Amino acid sequence: MLRALKLLGLVCWIGYGISFSLEQQVVVAEETKSPDLETAPYTAEQVALFLRQLKDVDDPQRGSAISSLASMTHPPAEAIPAFVETVKEARIGVGFMAAVALAKCGEAAVAPTVEILHSDNARARELAATALSDIGQAAVEPLAKVLEESNNPNAKSAAAQALGKIGPNAKSAATALESLLKERDPKVRSSAADALAAIGPEAREATQRLLQVLDDQSPLVRISVAEAIGRIDGNQMSQAMPVLLKSLDAGDAEVQSRTLVALDHLGPAAGEAASNLKPLLRDPRGKIRVLAAAALSRVQPTSAQEVIPFLARELDNPDVECRFLAGMALGKIGAPAIPALVDTLQSANKNARDVAHEELARLGVVAVPALTSAIKKPEPQLRWEVAMVLFQIGADAKDSAPALCEAFESTPNVLARRAITLALSRFPDAARPTLLKATHDPDDNVRSIAQEALNKGDKPTTPEAH
Repeated sequence: MLRALKLLGLVCWIGYGISFSLEQQVVVAEETKSPDLETAPYTAEQVALFLRQLKDVDDPQRGSAISSLASMTHPPAEAIPAFVETVKEARIGVGFMAAVALAKCGEAAVAPTVEILHSDNARARELAATALSDIGQAAVEPLAKVLEESNNPNAKSAAAQALGKIGPNAKSAATALESLLKERDPKVRSSAADALAAIGPEAREATQRLLQVLDDQSPLVRISVAEAIGRIDGNQMSQAMPVLLKSLDAGDAEVQSRTLVALDHLGPAAGEAASNLKPLLRDPRGKIRVLAAAALSRVQPTSAQEVIPFLARELDNPDVECRFLAGMALGKIGAPAIPALVDTLQSANKNARDVAHEELARLGVVAVPALTSAIKKPEPQLRWEVAMVLFQIGADAKDSAPALCEAFESTPNVLARRAITLALSRFPDAARPTLLKATHDPDDNVRSIAQEALNKGDKPTTPEAH
């Protein structure tokens, strides 16, 4: 989850079928123990302190205060102006957490967050657009108003991106988005087409205009328009495919990458591109190889088994973006890729293990049987990796409890025992005898994790607490 957050900036521009909402990128605090606050487990005095620290730009605890307020289920509305100013600063970490808080503030935060879209700072605009997309329906009309009334191309592009992230629920903005297809700025035209593509069939009335601009002078706009045509009205794919196939043969890496992503999004409807994709699996550029393999698995699903080993090898790629994209591609393939991802947990390359870990956790319950088999293997490192994935999956991994209990009994390695105990803490009722035994373990951390799990019953402990 945190890895995905760090890489958001690398992949957001290509829209690789990923919608990292702010809610997905943070660990939300437990439900409040203070019902009158309806927020995180903080007292009224603590919240007041956080607010004072937030409003004092010189306070060294300001960053911690923002994180604490962002962890609340309902951050206080009086903090919205300070959150907005923090997003405008666009500093790594605190800017993001302030955007998380704005998204949680909901409709009350829409108007001030929309204003950030006019910022000269691209990162601030990106954070604001993501916050607005997380707010959802309440942000659609104000965002459409930006499209209709603003003279700022950056604001229009950011508003279109936010509407695209909202998806079909932004259908009422389709007419405003369609009007942007004739804007002078190619980034605005491309963002509008991407948003219409994300809205899908609900934007069918824009099809005729999209067909008219299929020969746009910008290759990136042409690709976005072609994708939009295919996703809105599959019957028009025959007109869109020549543009995509021509772009696929371009020598420009950006154009090729964007084309590959469009084909990935279109899936089997773009099946005729399969023969054009296979040569790109040998491309010397890692990103092109990975995106081509991902697209091939989507446009021709029968090729998935062929590309799984290829993508698994790319998890060792020294380039962080290539590893991330390969992992995401394997995750999208789903169940057939699980054995390869589990095998990668044994890799000597920590980066590869991290990617496999994240994708297996994202796959969730469907990965549990393979992980349950893997935990039975005696290697301490593998047991640690598997247990931590099961911990991240949470209560849905309850069927792994017997295998985890057996592994705990036969694991002398203290780090592996800690990880197994953490995993068992997600479903203490299914592992009570083992957790009771763990309370007498020689390791302080194992004892503490086990005791807390037993005390809380079904409420799991968290790794940060230890």
